[in-house]
Amino acid sequence: MKRRLRPVRSHRRVRFRFTWPTLVLPILGLVLLARGDGVRAPLAEREAALAIAAQPSRGHLAQMDVEERTGTWTPATVAAVSAAPRLLSSGEFHLRLPGLVSGAIALGVAVVLGERLFATRIGILAAALILALPPGRRLLGAELGGEPIYLAAMLTALAAIRDMSEARASAIVAGVASGIAIAIGGRDGLWLPVFAVLWLRMNHGLTARSFAIVVASALASVALVTVAAELWLGRWASPAASLPAQLAAPQLARTRATDVEIFWSTLPLLPVAALGAASLPSGWTTNESLRFIVVWVLVAAASFALGGSPLPAYVAVLYAAAMLAVWGMERSRRTTSIAAVALCAALAAATLRLPRAASEERALDGWAVRETGRFVWRTVPLERRVAASPAVQKRLAYYGRRPVDSLDDAGGLAGADYVIVTREIMRESQRGTREATSGSRPGRPPRLRMIAEFGPWIIARVVRGAPAAASATPPAEPEANAS
Repeated sequence: MKRRLRPVRSHRRVRFRFTWPTLVLPILGLVLLARGDGVRAPLAEREAALAIAAQPSRGHLAQMDVEERTGTWTPATVAAVSAAPRLLSSGEFHLRLPGLVSGAIALGVAVVLGERLFATRIGILAAALILALPPGRRLLGAELGGEPIYLAAMLTALAAIRDMSEARASAIVAGVASGIAIAIGGRDGLWLPVFAVLWLRMNHGLTARSFAIVVASALASVALVTVAAELWLGRWASPAASLPAQLAAPQLARTRATDVEIFWSTLPLLPVAALGAASLPSGWTTNESLRFIVVWVLVAAASFALGGSPLPAYVAVLYAAAMLAVWGMERSRRTTSIAAVALCAALAAATLRLPRAASEERALDGWAVRETGRFVWRTVPLERRVAASPAVQKRLAYYGRRPVDSLDDAGGLAGADYVIVTREIMRESQRGTREATSGSRPGRPPRLRMIAEFGPWIIARVVRGAPAAASATPPAEPEANAS
């Protein structure tokens, strides 16, 4: 007879055992991530935007428009990131520290979820894959964002959903964790309560009472977290007013390049996954944990197709690959297993080699932007307007501790006193100035005078009017070439 889920009627307690992997893996992950260079690297544009939103009163950044500072980040994400600058400092490592701690917790919960689904070794392997792959390390806090908190809440909700047949508390935990994921990720977390209700329906445990417990606990969690975040940030917005706004757009990182990199990193897992798929028994569809993984992948993929984040589907694929890999290695011949592992290693070496050049280029650009912003902060008076390309605007505003206007890619001066442009734009501007002034007309266009150079970025002063009038402008700061 098929087991029927009755989470609101069962009073059985679910015991949580602190096994050594649930304690050792989080500590190991925290140490490895904290010792890596990535957590101390300069902030990317998206990270700088969040750092500015978390520090609205930092110096002259308070002059920036509120919407420009906060963007579309949820209050819970901004509040979580703002804890480190208030308690510690505003350095890159301290900004990312709350995410690293949340990522370490997520590793422990990942092991627990593997234990709930299959066995401890499945959870260990899944957590190790998240820690080993570059997209997984970003999920664990190597980059500034709400993803580590979202990951910990998502895995907690999934573990509770899997246990809803054993205790009423699991339904409440699933709803509360889903609400935290929604408070952090906006609509990127809506698939979790949908998955919980669907799982209840598939296992004949969906009743009006069970539905109400999951949904009500999720809504209450979203409201409480949002209100607490608003109070922490020193402003007030009722949950009824702020919740629709934070559900209007996905809050987690999603770009075409990010999507490609996330799923490209899973390519080395295909050989062992195929080996495990070939070794599955004929009646595998009756296994409840396998059906849980399949439904998880389908619901997360549907959320991704509707404009959500690929992160839930990515983690689901890692769990499925870990399960299939262990199954295939245990059921196949030794020679076949060794060949599959060798092929995985070859694919991993090939996929990790490809983005290395792009990573080095990003590191050089991040250093250059950070030093450019610090130079502007030290040398350019605060009353002077600074403009830069939108690709570096938020980073320069953060490191320069000042508002930075947007400068279009064509090199338009936009009424700025100083501009930060690339070498190519600088050459085009100088060429255009020479062509415009070749006829000795009385009205001369603004010209750029280089002040400093850091990598591909040049700090230039905008000189307007005739050369004689240029001398009336404030004297330039000491010139330096730091390229």
